[in-house]
Amino acid sequence: MKKIFALILSIMFCGNFTLAAEMFDTSIDDEIRKNYKVDDISLPPLPQIYYSKENHDVEIETKNEEIKLDNPISVEFKTKAVLKRGTKLKLRSLSSISDKTKVGTKVSFILLYPVTTTYMTIPANTIFTGKVIKRHLPQKGGNGGLITIELTSVKINGQNYALHANVTKAANKHVYFNKIKGKRTYLSSIPKTMRWGRNYKNKMYKMTKNFAKDGSTMILCPFSAIFGTLGYAGNLLLSPILAIKYRGNSISLKKGSVFVFKLTEDLNFY
Repeated sequence: MKKIFALILSIMFCGNFTLAAEMFDTSIDDEIRKNYKVDDISLPPLPQIYYSKENHDVEIETKNEEIKLDNPISVEFKTKAVLKRGTKLKLRSLSSISDKTKVGTKVSFILLYPVTTTYMTIPANTIFTGKVIKRHLPQKGGNGGLITIELTSVKINGQNYALHANVTKAANKHVYFNKIKGKRTYLSSIPKTMRWGRNYKNKMYKMTKNFAKDGSTMILCPFSAIFGTLGYAGNLLLSPILAIKYRGNSISLKKGSVFVFKLTEDLNFY
């Protein structure tokens, strides 16, 4: 009985399998191959994989493809040379300068010695430009004339660079606070104001001698001597006040004068 039952199940299983195979329609594959040439389709190559037995590492080799950007980025790299603050420049003037030169007047100088910094050297004979930023004529009180100059630019390789530099030396004389000044004459003017007192004293003393020679006028000797002394003493006391009326010396620097300028800010070159 069991054998008969197993035989029936086998027949049923084979029948179902045949039926399923018939129901699976493969005609669509033939249609696709006919119309679209599936056999011609080529896929990109797979990466090549190498296996190292020693290190047990897997290396994958791929092909690099060039990537093109629609808007490529342009990057420009610049090298900066810096002339540090405090650097001194020795220059020769190309024009005369005086306390009569008007404020705002441009003045030019030529570099006497090369100045070297990282990445570049400023050669000798480079032209620097400056301007007069302040000035005044000799003043009463013995105050001399004044000139204040500032370097403002330098031209290198056809390009102008702004800079700031003050004078520390002009015509072999030290300059303080960027003020080129004429000689102050107040103290030297004081002896000039005492000239009248000396002359008056000498005159009265001479008169006293004459009175002493003549017996009839000898009584006047003390008076002339006292007046001469008082006049001289009064002049001596007033001389500091009287000296105010005198002016100091003018300042004039001829063409070719040597100047020393010091940078007050870093000067950057690109």
